[in-house]
Amino acid sequence: MPRLRTAIEIDPNNDEAHYFSGLAHRTLKQFDLARQEFEAALRTNPDHARARGNLGLLFAEQGNLIAAAEQFRLALQLNPQDEIARDMLARIRKAQAPK
Repeated sequence: MPRLRTAIEIDPNNDEAHYFSGLAHRTLKQFDLARQEFEAALRTNPDHARARGNLGLLFAEQGNLIAAAEQFRLALQLNPQDEIARDMLARIRKAQAPK
């Protein structure tokens, strides 16, 4: 991750560096740092569909299904072919449906 950190230091608006840093932190289960990096990518580029989808996955992993569903919905607006976002949103809706 040192190269990602360097890329972000050189260009704090590098949405891809923030995105990949978020993935690395998520893999290391550093969820707060992952969220910060995905959100930084989205501040720079609100249309970053992969950052939206991964932020949704992060929220889902932490049990925040309302926030996860919102991120998946936004990811699908940006990329209607995102099968993971579509599947996760369907799962959340099914889990929240009255029984």
